[in-house]
Amino acid sequence: MRSESYKILLIEDNPDDFFLIKEVLEIEGYYFNVNHAETLQEGLKLFDEDHFDIILLDLGLPDSEGFSTFTKTYTHAQDVPIIILTGLHDEEIGVKAVREGAQDYLVKGQVDSYLMSRAIKYAIERKRLFQSIKEREERLKIITDNMQDIVGQIDVRGNFTYISPSIEKILGYEVEDYIGRPFFELDKLKNVILNPKFSLTPYKAEFKVKSKDGPFVWLECIGSPLLDDNNQSVGGIFSARDVTERKKAEIALHESEVKFRTILESSPDSITVTDLNMNIIECNRATIDMYHASSKEEIMGLNASELIEPNDIPKLAKIVGQTLSKMESVTFELNLYKRDGTIFPAELSGNVIVDTSGIPVAFVAITKDITQRKMAEEQIKQSLKEKEMLLKEIHHRVKNNLMIISSLLNLQSQYIKDKASLDIFKESQNRARSMALIHERLYQSTDLKRIDFGDYIRTLTNELFRTFLANPELINLKIDVEDIFLDINTAIPLGLIVNELVTNSFKHAFPKGKSGTIIVDFHSEDEKFILAVCDDGIGFPQSLDFKNTDSLGLQLVNRLTDQIDGEIELNRSKGTEFKVKFKEIKI
Repeated sequence: MRSESYKILLIEDNPDDFFLIKEVLEIEGYYFNVNHAETLQEGLKLFDEDHFDIILLDLGLPDSEGFSTFTKTYTHAQDVPIIILTGLHDEEIGVKAVREGAQDYLVKGQVDSYLMSRAIKYAIERKRLFQSIKEREERLKIITDNMQDIVGQIDVRGNFTYISPSIEKILGYEVEDYIGRPFFELDKLKNVILNPKFSLTPYKAEFKVKSKDGPFVWLECIGSPLLDDNNQSVGGIFSARDVTERKKAEIALHESEVKFRTILESSPDSITVTDLNMNIIECNRATIDMYHASSKEEIMGLNASELIEPNDIPKLAKIVGQTLSKMESVTFELNLYKRDGTIFPAELSGNVIVDTSGIPVAFVAITKDITQRKMAEEQIKQSLKEKEMLLKEIHHRVKNNLMIISSLLNLQSQYIKDKASLDIFKESQNRARSMALIHERLYQSTDLKRIDFGDYIRTLTNELFRTFLANPELINLKIDVEDIFLDINTAIPLGLIVNELVTNSFKHAFPKGKSGTIIVDFHSEDEKFILAVCDDGIGFPQSLDFKNTDSLGLQLVNRLTDQIDGEIELNRSKGTEFKVKFKEIKI
């Protein structure tokens, strides 16, 4: 006799089948305490009133028929193992019931005592085992429910059978919103997780899922299949971590790299990046073209010194040192080698690349082949030199022509007896010489457009002094001028003004051999220039308006002052003083 004791609930409406089953159980020798019910309602009532180790269930009952009999019983008594009793024609329903949770099915009339008792014992043991597994799953669920990551399980169709509460924190959904739904609507990834080949090495993937509030969340998922004894997938398990911030950073970095690469390859100038030892670690297409290289690989890895004309290597080393110490951009010129050995001039703009801590990690250089620019500069220099020579020649010829006019006037004056007419010839001669003197200064100067007007005044007034004074000891000529450079457009009219005013002082200020002083002053003051010519002679007539006079000399002075946008003043308090104020004409 065996000591095992099992309490059985037999739901069977056929009395003959009931006694047959009870007899079969008694033959095997186990102690089976059998409680019998003829309807499903009666059986479920007995189940609620007592404790049973197993239910033997006939599917054809007066109050329930077919597979629904099992589903009703299973729903009511999920914790107790159920064995289905079927007839020969109901075997398919028995198989279906086992798939849905029954422990086994037996065909009535084909079961002996040994098979019956073994089926009952195994059903009870399997149920206990399943219960133990269920308890472990409950403990595991407590752990997964409290994890920050999403943990879940899918069935063989890829639908969620479990998902941890962290889904609410990460995606905003309740757990109930996901149970029964397809795996994040991602059929391809679902099929991968269910693939048996990933049972030893879990599959890892990243994907984005729309949260309940709208924004997408990036998840990093690790999953593997659940396999049966035949290595067939029966579902899958996975964990998913929110990597949105990391993904945003990666996407931003990628976009930055794409922009950098686009800018790099779009630049018409060579762009190279080197490490701190000047080894080239990156370059663009323009670099390959500039050096006449066959490919990028021909440039990558070279040391920058291999591309530089040897005499310029010390210069580069010095500039690199300065760049590292000052951490600022620098532009310089070097002679470089093309890959065929040809030397060409280049302009480099370099700077330091630093890491997030501000530590230098590399150099970047933008390089231009300036061969054409150098050729153009040389052509411009040559052209400018030719133009300077031509302009000097023009000034020389103008000066000579003016001197010829002055000489002609001098010759012509020798035949004039009338003093008034002779004075007119002499004044015209002096005017021509004053202009000739400016052109002489210009062709003798390195600056063909500007002259030192202070030096010009000294030369002009001394020539006038020698021209008009028979006895130089009578007149004291004082010259107080700054060395100011004036444009030719200002110098010529101002030179004529100086000629007229100084000539007037020599001719009219000291009649009948009277002695005195003439002062010529020229200086700058508050962005203006001031020319003053004064004497301590007999003074300018009170009755004479110098701006409305028949004197050709004063008419020239007024018109020439207007020409340089100046102002002229007359002071009669101590002799005669003319003062001209102007700004230099800008053209």
